[in-house]
Amino acid sequence: KKVGRSSEDGKLKPMFVQFVLEQVWNVAGAFLMDPDAEKGAKIVAALQLSVPDRELRNTNRSEALRSVLSRWLPLAAAVLSMVVEQLPSPAAAQPERMCRLLQTAAPPDAVADEINALEESLRTCDPDAATTVAFVSKMFAPETSLAGREPSFIGFTRVFAGTLRVGDVIQVLGPRHDPSVADSPHARPATVSALHLMMGRDMVPVASVPAGCVCGVAGLEQQVLKYATLSSTRSCRPLSFMTFQAFPIVRVAVEPSILGELPQLIRGLELLNQADPCVHTMLQESGEHVIMAAGEMHLERCLKDLREIFARISIEVSLPLVQFKETLASSGELYVKSVKASTANRLCEFTVRAVRLPGCIRRRIVKEEDTLRDAHSVLSTTAGEPSPAVHASLEGIREAFRDADPRENPPRDDKPTREDKSTREDKPSAREDKPTREGSSTRDDRARVLEREGSEAASENGSTLEGGSTRGDKVG
Repeated sequence: KKVGRSSEDGKLKPMFVQFVLEQVWNVAGAFLMDPDAEKGAKIVAALQLSVPDRELRNTNRSEALRSVLSRWLPLAAAVLSMVVEQLPSPAAAQPERMCRLLQTAAPPDAVADEINALEESLRTCDPDAATTVAFVSKMFAPETSLAGREPSFIGFTRVFAGTLRVGDVIQVLGPRHDPSVADSPHARPATVSALHLMMGRDMVPVASVPAGCVCGVAGLEQQVLKYATLSSTRSCRPLSFMTFQAFPIVRVAVEPSILGELPQLIRGLELLNQADPCVHTMLQESGEHVIMAAGEMHLERCLKDLREIFARISIEVSLPLVQFKETLASSGELYVKSVKASTANRLCEFTVRAVRLPGCIRRRIVKEEDTLRDAHSVLSTTAGEPSPAVHASLEGIREAFRDADPRENPPRDDKPTREDKSTREDKPSAREDKPTREGSSTRDDRARVLEREGSEAASENGSTLEGGSTRGDKVG
């Protein structure tokens, strides 16, 4: 047999398909897609698996397949073995990791020698280094601390140099810490009250953690909000802060169901902000307390934690808030402004440009205002599907957007022109004909807007206005 990169006759399959995928497909086919008890028994015997007969005869074929696969390829063992075989050790990965975490600028002359020696120990991942350096990437509340009292936070930490021990007094360095300043306000002392090894959902207490290990550090909740650098000396430059691939894009306003529980809500928002590195909380100028999350699922989890863990009160949540911003543009200005931005991983850059709505779009939206309002009320709930009329209206607006020209109908002064006055004089308003009911003035205003914009569009195309006269006739 030969192993090559291509097949001359095109009949050979990739090795991954032959040796991996086809074997998994055979097992799945025998137990789920095309159940065959005899074939399934042969597969179990060939793989030398010990599966009880009652699990193989399970009427739920998905459970039977899961029983075979969990004994053939256990997920935990498979993932752990791949981590051990493929990922580099901390000592091997440290030099490459430090290129992104250490500052590239030259250190201050006053502490240059000490900082250079310290950063060299960081690159070598030396557990016997004289200076201990670690980085807290997030704060979390373990489940064991949530039994009826305010949660206590533990810092999820990686030790980069030295050995961290229980009882050590360390310096918590903020991102603005300057090691050349003797009394830097961005360095605060803290005592390590406990250390834990993360073993899945369990936390094993330990007395010390050497360089290269990940651990949980207790005693930092008063000094660390989201992330920080830990060092046994102030003569250490802070490591680069964490960058996240997702930014908060969904925001809602929250308020307590009982107004007297507002202090509990404020404290709960502070704890939520500390516990989740991807969530932001803020107080707007309007007095609303706002939560900003990375998505709908993330928002649901944040609200659940706020109700059950951090605030422990009933809260009311608004619909997602959308920022509305507007500006002014001159009549000859087609594009208001262009804004450039990039994704979090810097792999994609895009430009957003604001364009005024063409006249045909404005007229279409005003004309079908009631239909659009009905569509919004239906689509914003799960009560049912929009009617065919709503579907037709939405499709018409989509086509109007596709066919619209942004240069159509430049902005005009809101003051009525002489042609607009004469047009309205030709057709008396509904108010002069008969008394209107409450709420009909809005419809009359909308009708006049439609009539005025229709007259403008018709006059620009040389069409005849209502009453049989053209704009040329009027002006003449």
